Amino acid sequence: MLLSLHLLAAIVWIGSSVMVEVMVSRARAAGNGAHLTGVLEDWAWMGSRVFPAAAVVMLVTGLLMVADVEGYEIGDPWISVGMGVLVVLILLGAGYTGPRAAKLVGSMKAMGTRQAPRRRRSRECGRPRESSSGCSRSW
Repeated sequence: MLLSLHLLAAIVWIGSSVMVEVMVSRARAAGNGAHLTGVLEDWAWMGSRVFPAAAVVMLVTGLLMVADVEGYEIGDPWISVGMGVLVVLILLGAGYTGPRAAKLVGSMKAMGTRQAPRRRRSRECGRPRESSSGCSRSW
């Protein structure tokens, strides 16, 4: 039962993170500012509710499994690495990703734009410069 909950939490956390990234990429490519704002609002909502809940369930079920299964100790390298990665990801989500999503939503609403901001991409800027192409990026 604990393993099932642990795996389900990992699937929810990682799967929803991938889904959000795909949705943001598609919304940016469409160039629809209203749609992108909605996707970013969903990202901020999930980042403050779904991701932390899944992370806590993963942590608690993982600790309970270590306590319940003989032969596993909290100091085992793979358990320590897993907990370290989990802590780093939680801190990144709480300290960077969540605030970034909220800031982007605020910016999009303040601009009131119908066009989503697009990243400048060109063939000259998409690869290392071989000659003077006018691209401001240097490699």
